[in-house]
Amino acid sequence: MVTIEQIFNLIESECVVDNVKLDLNTDLFNELGIEGDDFSKLIDKYTLNFSVNMDGYLWYFHSNDEGVNVWSFLFKPPNKKVNRIAVTPKILLDCANSKKWEVVYPPYVKPRKRHDLTYSNLFWLVIVLGIYLIAKYT
Repeated sequence: MVTIEQIFNLIESECVVDNVKLDLNTDLFNELGIEGDDFSKLIDKYTLNFSVNMDGYLWYFHSNDEGVNVWSFLFKPPNKKVNRIAVTPKILLDCANSKKWEVVYPPYVKPRKRHDLTYSNLFWLVIVLGIYLIAKYT
């Protein structure tokens, strides 16, 4: 049986937060600022430590994308298309004890392609290629 202390310890060690701030209903994103890669690493460690089946997990309901996405103003990333669902120590505890991610998501059609990332990557590729060509031929 997983205890709330184990959940608090994981959050504290992985995200360097003060244990005093934590309670069962602390919103990891809004109250502690755990998002992007930090949130992803926490969830990965949580999954490993407590052997939770995360098959139904949808990251974009819980956290932001990481990094600079220059095309997000035109093509919304997945997390901007849904209403965020808070992840709390209580949710982590309940799912750890059931060994399954049990958050129920509202109906949502997941896009087949991430146009925001495709165009963002293409943009950065053109910039880097341009810098390379300028440096090579000047």
